Amino acid sequence: MTRLTVVRACKATWQDALSLAKPTIAQICVETGTPGLAIGMFGPCGKVLDGYHGYRDIGKKILPDADTVFNLGSMCKGFTALVLAVGCLVADGKVHWDDCIDRFIQDLRGTPNGKFTIRDLLSHRSGLCRSDGLLFGSDNRLLLTKSQGIDVFAQLDAARPPRQDFLYNNFGYHAVGGNNIGCSSTVYLFPELQSGIVVLGNALAHSDATDWTAQVLTEAYLCGIIDPPFCQYVASAALKWTSAMESVQAVLDK
Repeated sequence: MTRLTVVRACKATWQDALSLAKPTIAQICVETGTPGLAIGMFGPCGKVLDGYHGYRDIGKKILPDADTVFNLGSMCKGFTALVLAVGCLVADGKVHWDDCIDRFIQDLRGTPNGKFTIRDLLSHRSGLCRSDGLLFGSDNRLLLTKSQGIDVFAQLDAARPPRQDFLYNNFGYHAVGGNNIGCSSTVYLFPELQSGIVVLGNALAHSDATDWTAQVLTEAYLCGIIDPPFCQYVASAALKWTSAMESVQAVLDK
């Protein structure tokens, strides 16, 4: 979830923004290999507009619609690890935010990474390298079981000093809250405008198409234009993502 402080430079509606962004969203899906997206735009009174792109079933050429079920991807982090699983346990006094995770996961006892707290992992402040390529394959499969994910988490190296920087890491949530779902989702909130965007994707693909889509809709809504180099950034990110994931997949297949 991303919080932005915004100032509008135009009076575009969400319908204007979606119409302007559609060609770019189509290119984003092509570049990232994303089959389908569902987009919801919200205002003070609820949903203002929704839009759909691509297919929910490529083989049968079935289009997504309001009844299509999407996995929630990283939104599940808040639902499962924080609100449902951990939040309730903290409220009951059975777990504390600053408990070290090796208290609960025996396989992490005696490891440096076992000394991180629940708070560290839920707030992405462990400083551990992201290493998503070890978790998801290039074909969107989860490569690791829960126990294998714990083993990998124990071996992750530090990319930043702990508790100093925000460094997104799926393995922290893998340890605290369970397996991640191999799809992506993005929420952008604009409190000053009492509005927001939710984008759901039906594949992890070769870059985060949901986040790119939310960004381009934000630009269209706030500015009334889309900067031409935008798709170049998407293509570059997708190329790097694909290369990294294929390299990891090749190593795992040996």
